[in-house]
Amino acid sequence: PEVGVKHAETPAGSTVTTNGDDLVFSEVLSAAPDGQDTIEFGSDADHTIEIRNTETDASVEIIPEADEGTYDVDRIRLDVYDGTGELRPEDADPDVSLTIPEEEDDGTINRTNERLNVTLEGDDDVFTSSDETFTEFELGLVEDGTVVDTSDERLIGVGYVGGIEQDSTEDEVT
Repeated sequence: PEVGVKHAETPAGSTVTTNGDDLVFSEVLSAAPDGQDTIEFGSDADHTIEIRNTETDASVEIIPEADEGTYDVDRIRLDVYDGTGELRPEDADPDVSLTIPEEEDDGTINRTNERLNVTLEGDDDVFTSSDETFTEFELGLVEDGTVVDTSDERLIGVGYVGGIEQDSTEDEVT
């Protein structure tokens, strides 16, 4: 294909879920175009994104809902799961965050964000089917039901318990 898919080279994001007294975290995957600066994503795009667990081969396809609009994006934040790795249920309106670059006349690139409602199809346990906390995932670009390009694998943590403690009001973070 003209454009492929890769893991976005951006600072890692995470999602957190409260489980009793524990905070449970998962790193959030982000997709980016490979071979072009942007990729068309949305209701009228000819492709969707798939996340595949390379250990278990479980996968989920992320399909933009009808009438959501279509955008030229340089990043798609795939936050369709919570800190425990459970997929967000349909009644919670799963969505993704799109980063849309716009070039000004002087060459400056401004980025705006847009949320896009999606439908999830595939294995509900794509993030919870592994025995280990850290597992490798790859992204796929899907056209007409066929994966036409895949990213490299990326190791992420899913469902790890953590917390933040603060013992003063001032300090330097290094």
